Amino acid sequence: MTTLDRIAVAIFAPLEWRFRCLGANCLSSAGISGPRPPHAWLTAETETRLKVDWAAEDGALTVVVTHCLAAVGQWIDGNDDVRGAINRSARQIVMNTVMPHRDEIGIYVSDVVGRWDDTTLVNRLELTVGRDLQFIRINGTVVGGIVGLILFTLTRALG
Repeated sequence: MTTLDRIAVAIFAPLEWRFRCLGANCLSSAGISGPRPPHAWLTAETETRLKVDWAAEDGALTVVVTHCLAAVGQWIDGNDDVRGAINRSARQIVMNTVMPHRDEIGIYVSDVVGRWDDTTLVNRLELTVGRDLQFIRINGTVVGGIVGLILFTLTRALG
């Protein structure tokens, strides 16, 4: 140990001891004592307060995270380069993860759909494309009515 090291130990060792005592006194006067070390209490207290704040709709943590996510969303919305980078990354992830397994995915989907009975298949199709089917029905009715009206008019005019 060099002379400089001995001097540093001589100066800082008593200070370190005083700070430890001061910390222990502060913690014990705040009711934080017992078998757990102070950092365990601090960790538990922080976790509890974060959970309570996160559960509250108007908690500070909820408000901050909500504002941060909204700001990120606005930034992405207003920046074509960032959106392009996100889209490219998403496509690359799909290409790297889904495409190599497309045969297995196809077999799985075929097996699942193959196990559906007619009622389940009709219900799933209605849920998926029901709105489009409704437009097709309406368009078919309108077009059929117009064609019928034209045919009726032609037969009356010619006949």
